[in-house]
Amino acid sequence: MKILIDYMHLSMRENHNLISSDNTLFLFKKNANLYGNIISPEKYFTTFYPEKCNTDFYRYLLKSNYLGIDISLETLKNEFFDFITGRENYYLLVLENLQYYINHNPNVIILCVNFLKYLYLSNTITVKDKNRYSSELFRNTFYGMPINLINQYENILKKEFKLLGDYYEEVLSEFYAVKNLYYS
Repeated sequence: MKILIDYMHLSMRENHNLISSDNTLFLFKKNANLYGNIISPEKYFTTFYPEKCNTDFYRYLLKSNYLGIDISLETLKNEFFDFITGRENYYLLVLENLQYYINHNPNVIILCVNFLKYLYLSNTITVKDKNRYSSELFRNTFYGMPINLINQYENILKKEFKLLGDYYEEVLSEFYAVKNLYYS
């Protein structure tokens, strides 16, 4: 505990930051007025070394069980493909990182809708499996999401799937089933 306090005091100095993935520090951050001084390794690398932040970097973070990282569409697709083909993957951890409770990022809605379009337009997956995967995605992204964002999610989903024929009904059926689990 003493080391933790020492690190926090060092980070309070002007032009100094503490790079840490320790969740305890992020919890103390609010109470100690350390808003800009403690940053995660992901934020450090994306700020100072953006050229190194590719899918391999995010795969390493997932392999190291990081939570609260920003997931890109490319990372989501890659991990999903590895998941369905039985290769080493971190798809379930990707889903956990998409939980609103973890990331508090409303932009995951657009990411997920784009992924769902990719999923439903894929010819190699049965409709039954597409529905199962979409339901799983909805269950994870809805976790901790306020109802106003879920309503936005619904509107974006309807708009993006409007011209996709039967898939419109399929994806909305899964959406409503999960929405009713959370908000019945």
